Amino acid sequence: MSYQLDHRQLADEMEIFFFDEQIGAGLPVWLPNGVAIRDALESFIKHHERRQGYQRVSSPHVGKGSLFEASGHLKSFGDNMFPPMKWPDEPGDYYLRPMNCPHHHKVFSSSQRSYRELPLRIAEYGQVYRYENSGSLRGLIRARCLCQNDAHIYVSSSEAKSEIGRVLDLHEYCYSVLGLSGYHYRLSKHDCQRPDDFDGSRDEWLKCEDLLRQVLIEKNSPLLRSMARPRFMDRRSTSK
Repeated sequence: MSYQLDHRQLADEMEIFFFDEQIGAGLPVWLPNGVAIRDALESFIKHHERRQGYQRVSSPHVGKGSLFEASGHLKSFGDNMFPPMKWPDEPGDYYLRPMNCPHHHKVFSSSQRSYRELPLRIAEYGQVYRYENSGSLRGLIRARCLCQNDAHIYVSSSEAKSEIGRVLDLHEYCYSVLGLSGYHYRLSKHDCQRPDDFDGSRDEWLKCEDLLRQVLIEKNSPLLRSMARPRFMDRRSTSK
């Protein structure tokens, strides 16, 4: 007889992580066994990312409201962010970050860059916070606090296609080593009926979508086509 264990049951039996009402719903606490697993996975991934030229950074868990206004997060996704924090001696609001993107873009713009630096691959184990609806919380599958092995790659348009292929090769290698199979890629597309929710022109979106599609088809990757979801919190694809 075969059966499938829920990851929450495994967490209890193997003492990996737990939740506590006094700490808060959707906020996992990792126990020593869980941290041992995380450390081993992080070490494994760091090794292979270094070989691929990724440079690791570390950025704050919070940021000013102006940062998330500039990135568009407050405008489009403010309902899924934790409420603002205020300090008596400072103007403006601070927010727990829901994504690492704004901080990484600041890393890129922190100094003058030359085309010789491209592609510039920035990576971080970034802790992010999302005010998910309480009814949607389910273990680690949908939580309010999570760690993203996140990366942002700054690359010229002429090298974009080959760089995407490198990223997919790295993912698939790691999946194979870890024994993960049966996965697929989802080609998320923009919604031309909601232009205010998407930065850039329609032509730019169509060009980028076609580029992604080309790489997936040429690699014969398992592809599930779908339209873009209305909220970024529902898009679980990696940023790399």
